Amino acid sequence: MSQNCLLCQSHDGRLFFEDNGYELRRCSGCGLLYVPDPPSSDQLQDMYDREQWVGADGEVTRDDTAYR
Repeated sequence: MSQNCLLCQSHDGRLFFEDNGYELRRCSGCGLLYVPDPPSSDQLQDMYDREQWVGADGEVTRDDTAYR
């Protein structure tokens, strides 16, 4: 379900970034960056439970140097 801007409810957002099937949009009304079709709670849980993110000790271990 596509959402309007959570701050000003504008439906006019320009694409700012896209990755892994998700869009990050900048609201043309107020400038807020938002995800119009955010993943569900179950999808988020699956994304962040992977070994690449969480080590055996339960700490976040992702090396984000590739994203800089």
